[in-house]
Amino acid sequence: MLEIALELSMYNDAYEDVATKFFEHFVYIADSLNRIGEDWTGAWDEEHGFFYDVLSMPDVQYIPVKVRSLVGLSSLFGVLVIKKEMLEKVADFYKRFK
Repeated sequence: MLEIALELSMYNDAYEDVATKFFEHFVYIADSLNRIGEDWTGAWDEEHGFFYDVLSMPDVQYIPVKVRSLVGLSSLFGVLVIKKEMLEKVADFYKRFK
C-alpha cells in the first residue's frame, strides 16, 4: 500500500499524506517486534510461536489478546526498498520520513 501511495504521490501531492500514514504503520509494527526480549509482555508468545495483538491499558498494563489473527502474520509482510530518486520526487513525504 505504501508503494502504491508513493507512486500516486508522484502525480498528485494529496497522496503524500496517505504514504506517510502507511509508513507510520510500518514503524509502529517494527517497534512492536523490536521489543521482543525487553522483559515486557510483548506480541511474541514463545510457547505458541505466534505474534498476538497486545491491548495497551491506560494504567501502563499490557494484555496479550490471544486470538490468532492477521496481527500474528504481520511480521511476514514484505519490506519495501524506496529508491532515492523516488524520495526526491515526493518532497513532503521525504521530509516527514527523515
